[in-house]
Amino acid sequence: NIDQQRQVAEGRAEATFTDAVGGFYDLAAGALIIQEAGGKFVDLEGKDISEKTQVAIGGVSEVVEQMLPIIQKIYNGYKGFK
Repeated sequence: NIDQQRQVAEGRAEATFTDAVGGFYDLAAGALIIQEAGGKFVDLEGKDISEKTQVAIGGVSEVVEQMLPIIQKIYNGYKGFK
């Protein structure tokens, strides 16, 4: 959700987790503002998002690194919504 992503960029939250049910553009705007604020926004593999990304986590780099293995475990075997 763009509001949660904006709060991360403003420093009011440490991380956000997003299922991009609406597609890539649900993620792109939030990724841009978080990255411009010095944060990290990655897919389930820890890579930059792309048009194929369906699940992403963004926020303070250290927090994203800590949360990523947990999110990966939760989404193990996830085939996507498309």
